[in-house]
Amino acid sequence: MAAIDTEEIRRLHEAENLSVNAISKRLGLSKATVRRALSDEAPVTLPEQISAPQLLALPDEDFAQLLRDNLLPREEEGPQRRAWQEFWHVLNADDDLSDRAYDTLEDFLDQTERALAQEGLEEREQKRLQKFELNLNMGWDRMERSEREQRELYRGSDKEAVRDRLTPYNAPAKRTIAALVRAIAEHRATVVDGGEPKRETDERLWSVLEDLNLSMLVPKNLK
Repeated sequence: MAAIDTEEIRRLHEAENLSVNAISKRLGLSKATVRRALSDEAPVTLPEQISAPQLLALPDEDFAQLLRDNLLPREEEGPQRRAWQEFWHVLNADDDLSDRAYDTLEDFLDQTERALAQEGLEEREQKRLQKFELNLNMGWDRMERSEREQRELYRGSDKEAVRDRLTPYNAPAKRTIAALVRAIAEHRATVVDGGEPKRETDERLWSVLEDLNLSMLVPKNLK
């Protein structure tokens, strides 16, 4: 799977009048990939609703293009920003999809590294490849950061129960809920284990976990 820079492919075709065959040789891409890049009018945008089964069902080339075209958000805020956040959350929440995303990013990074190692690379082309490599590394870091957050979220809890309970919420909301539940559970453990007298306000606070069906989020060492 080659690192694809659609903008550069179009530039070479339009500004330098290179043929599909010439672009294919220069960038190390298949002719089919070059033709596809020239025929695409815009990068692939994300639907507002996206799921792991949808992404897993995509052919490898379509999945790679979707990932490549959404390494960075298109908007600072708005529907596409929210769709981008959900896209990266979904990539990390499913184990099979996470592996596929890592494999795709690794393929892109390998191809980009080889492309940058070519002799006689034009400065413009080199800068584009370096920018693409930076975006890929940011995507990789984003996946690893999400993994760490997932481990913290599920730490000491029933992973499947937590995942089912938090399904309706986006990633930031999940982290907030998990942090609040842990804080309430730690407060309860401090009071009970320390033999401190329970106050009515304590009881009301602790009851929130049961009232909102959040008790399964409490780490086992705090139950």
